[in-house]
Formats: sequence, structure tokens, C-alpha cells
Amino acid sequence: MTIIGAVGLLLAGLMLLYFFLARQLLGGFGTSLAGSDQLKVNMKQAQVLLYTYMAEDGRGFPVIRKGGGHDPDDQMAEHIVRELNRMRNPVRPGRPAWTVSFRDPPFWPLVEPGQLVYVQTKLHEGRAGGFVIYARGRRRPLDLEMRQSAEERGQTESSPEEINPESGFEP
Repeated sequence: MTIIGAVGLLLAGLMLLYFFLARQLLGGFGTSLAGSDQLKVNMKQAQVLLYTYMAEDGRGFPVIRKGGGHDPDDQMAEHIVRELNRMRNPVRPGRPAWTVSFRDPPFWPLVEPGQLVYVQTKLHEGRAGGFVIYARGRRRPLDLEMRQSAEERGQTESSPEEINPESGFEP
């Protein structure tokens, strides 16, 4: 073997080691950006669903409990939960793509990578007066958040009600 061949083999080995370590430490090439882009698409889809709900309901945004629970008489909320369940988690395929919270910002250790978080604000008479949508990337929350209140969408402000942790809502 010549010196040039040995150096080439050494460089090829170092490149393989570099790609292996980068994949282990960073979670792969290309998937981070693609996952981030898909998360932003999921956030926008959720935002459109919530705006549609508010436009049809006229009283605010839906209140959804952890696991997708909602008022059983609220057909629009059922539609939103069904559509959110169709989303895919771009970071951890097969895991839920969304969750809910009543904390703003959410308690991030409870949010899985690749999930969007529907934070419901200003609860009153079975509706949320506002919302914030966050998302967690592979390692940390995205810098993007979508924030909206019913007042900004032509609703009047209502006083918030207490959240009962026993009812399935996150405290």
C-alpha cells in the first residue's frame, strides 16, 4: 500500500467516524431541518383548525383535555381532535404529534420531541378565550410560537375560570 492509499483510507475512516458521531449526537443529517419544517406545518394546520372553530362557534376556542378529551356535545372539538390525531410526529414517528397544556409556557420536560403544544388561555364558560401553539424540536422548543386571543379575533374579553386538576386538565 502506498502512502497516498494509506492517507486516503485514513481520511475515509475519519469521515465515517465523523458522520457516525454527528448522527449520534445531532440525531441525523437532514432530519432536523425536515422535522422542524414539518413541525411548523403542524403548527399552522392546528392554528387554521382553531380559527375555523372560533369562526363557527363565535364564543372562543375549544377546551381540550390531555388525551383529547372534550365536551362530548361539541362536534367541532371532536373534529379538531380527530384532525390533530392525524398529524405525524416528525421527530419520533409513531408517537403523538400534539398535547395540551394550561401553562404558558408549557412544562417542557412533559412535552415529547416533535410535539406541538396547544396552550389554552382565559378559560370561561367551556371555551378558551385564547391560545398559544408551541412546538418542541429534537432537543429544545422551537423559537416560533403562535399566539391568539378571542379579543383579537373580534370577541369580547371574559374573566378566566379556575382549572380543576381533577377534571383531567393539566394543573
